[in-house]
Amino acid sequence: MKNAVILSPRENLVERVAALLPRGTTDLRRSFVVFPGKRPAHVLRKVLADRLGKAFFPPRVFSLDTFIEYTIETHTGAPSRMLDDLDAVGMLYEVHRSLKSRIGEEHFMTLDRFLPLGEKLFGELEELKMAMTTPRMIREKLSGIPNERYALLPHYFERFYERVAATNSATRATHYETVASRIDEVEFKEMDSLVIAGLYALTARERVILKSLLRRENTTALFHQGPGLQKQLSFLDVEVADQGPEEQRPKIHFYRASDTHGQAFAVSELLRAMKETNVPIDGRTVIVLPNAEALFPVVHQPLAMLDQNDYNIALGYPLTRTPVYGFFETLLKLVSSRHDDSMSSADYSSFILHPYTKNIRFGNRADISRVLLHAVESKLASKRSAIATTLEELESWNDIFESVSSAATEPDASISTVQIAEHLKTIHDNTIRKLIGVKTVGEFGGRCAEVLDYIASRSTANLHPFFRPAAEEFLSLFSSMTTSHIKNETFEGPEGPSSFFRNVMASRKVPFPGTPLRGLQVLGLLETRNLSFDRVFFLDANEDAVPGRRGEHVLLPEQLREGLGLESERNRDALIEYNWTVLINGAKEAHIFYAENGGRERSRFVEKLLWEMQQNRGSTVEDAEVQTVGYKVKLENDVPGPVPKTQAMIEKMKSMVFTSTALDSYLKCQLQFYYRYVLRLKEKEDVAEEVDRRDVGTFVHRVLRNFFLEAVGRPLERSDLDEQKLNRLVDRLFVETYGAAASGVHSLLKRQIQTKLAEFLTEVQTKVLER
Repeated sequence: MKNAVILSPRENLVERVAALLPRGTTDLRRSFVVFPGKRPAHVLRKVLADRLGKAFFPPRVFSLDTFIEYTIETHTGAPSRMLDDLDAVGMLYEVHRSLKSRIGEEHFMTLDRFLPLGEKLFGELEELKMAMTTPRMIREKLSGIPNERYALLPHYFERFYERVAATNSATRATHYETVASRIDEVEFKEMDSLVIAGLYALTARERVILKSLLRRENTTALFHQGPGLQKQLSFLDVEVADQGPEEQRPKIHFYRASDTHGQAFAVSELLRAMKETNVPIDGRTVIVLPNAEALFPVVHQPLAMLDQNDYNIALGYPLTRTPVYGFFETLLKLVSSRHDDSMSSADYSSFILHPYTKNIRFGNRADISRVLLHAVESKLASKRSAIATTLEELESWNDIFESVSSAATEPDASISTVQIAEHLKTIHDNTIRKLIGVKTVGEFGGRCAEVLDYIASRSTANLHPFFRPAAEEFLSLFSSMTTSHIKNETFEGPEGPSSFFRNVMASRKVPFPGTPLRGLQVLGLLETRNLSFDRVFFLDANEDAVPGRRGEHVLLPEQLREGLGLESERNRDALIEYNWTVLINGAKEAHIFYAENGGRERSRFVEKLLWEMQQNRGSTVEDAEVQTVGYKVKLENDVPGPVPKTQAMIEKMKSMVFTSTALDSYLKCQLQFYYRYVLRLKEKEDVAEEVDRRDVGTFVHRVLRNFFLEAVGRPLERSDLDEQKLNRLVDRLFVETYGAAASGVHSLLKRQIQTKLAEFLTEVQTKVLER
């Protein structure tokens, strides 16, 4: 039976799926459709709505993963709790600690150290499971590899999946295993027809499932023609009915720029030209970003030309690049710096100056927090010797509260000093103090969720672009920590929570869950699967993005991966090339951009397209194909004009004493002289991160002055060189200079000063008296 159809990339896959569904009815619930991902379902429902022109019951549309979940729930009778990544890593952590021989021996015995290893290891074990690999097969393949680390793999594999089964849990791979083992028995009586569309690069488990489905009379499979497809079809044993007509190649334009911003600028110019010529900028136009880091240059340049309702963003963006991550990173760094009751003044300053912190509302006003926290930061900067502080000390600065109260009071409403002080304490209580003393993963997740809820409700953070999707993703992760398998695991040392947070968030992404039905589309390469576009703008077509850098494998080197039938680098590159080729060849015109500088080179896929175009043109000169994106930047400074001298300035300057430095400044730049010596402007000082050597020198001179003050005007005597008296003086002056709650750094500094001054008395002054 010819139940597999190959389509040209130019042919719209979703529309062909719609054509296979029953006509003359508004009830399509007995028709099932399976795509690789979720996005084509939106387009399919819109196509059907346009065709029917009235209300209808849509078909059941699944991604491959959701089809497996549906089959598990409704037909296998084997429902179980699906483990999220954190739970799975927690189980692996238990397995790791239970083994006598383990990866890294004793190095990965704490949770924060094991976490990044565990996430990679879990991914590799799932790959082995999806490839229908058994421990015996792994041992046979490992027999020729003389590396003890690889020999540990079967033990992790066996122990982990035994524990998954023992807890009546499941992973993605075990669900596929269950369905693959029972798929021939499942009748799907609720289904009249099944269309499987756009699949490629299937694992061994997926092939078993697809083979069974394709043997059924009511199943049809659609594939887009592309490199490597014939090899993929050979694994399914299906008969190909039609390869579709040969389509005309799209018009392809290449652009090289110095960086991503240059590429975004060029896209802006092309969109502007489209608007001026009334070319529609709609859902048939896509900007493809293989690197999510290019999103905000695109948002701030080409998308800024459009109304917010005229474009849709749908791709994964790294959580570590969001302001929410930056907020928690500064907060956790501050908490980690805590020693006894004191904490780093510099880290405190970084935290209170984060936009989310300094815009916490006082009533309905956010300006009060800005004035207050900038005043606190300025006072910390002026106290250069105080590199550590305490929350209690900060909450006792009445002079700051009085000045803020005076500045913030309005004619019709006064704000008291007590209210300002209470506001600072409330900020501390709901942020910093929430995370002090956190011991377990579950407690950490709950406290972080409370902090984020406070920031979302009491700060202007929820007015910031894209805050909501990032905050929702963080809240979901924090919630999973409170119920996860590792919720009772404790942190090791003050750095534990901060290290755990960084490791958990390192590989997470926040999805922008748009729908492909309205406006210009901004997608990652993976999100373009099975969708057709007339016009494609492809940014960062560089080798490090397409196909991209190689991933890191913990226990599965390339040789072993190929031997076990897992995805190798060659397979991965072939998949990306397939998606790239279908996307580009399916468009009417494609604009491909890449950066060309000392550290980056254009993608091999770009090189292939250029070579093919040059062969067709009969010339190897590429100037006709590649345009250079250039933009001018004015770097020179205008010559500053003279500042008119008022009589008051002249009188002021007559009274000034001119140093050589001041005269040099006047001759070099009169405006600079005016700013520095007349207006007395100077750069804002930052809060000190460590004790300045000049401050130490000043302190030592102050100690020596006070110590020898009683001996001024008379000969020095041996009784004047009292080391205990010196140590008491250092203790007293240290409290006056650095405060009673001195940090560990200060305590070490004090001991060093006392030791060196004691040596000064015995090694220098005593010998002077003996002469």
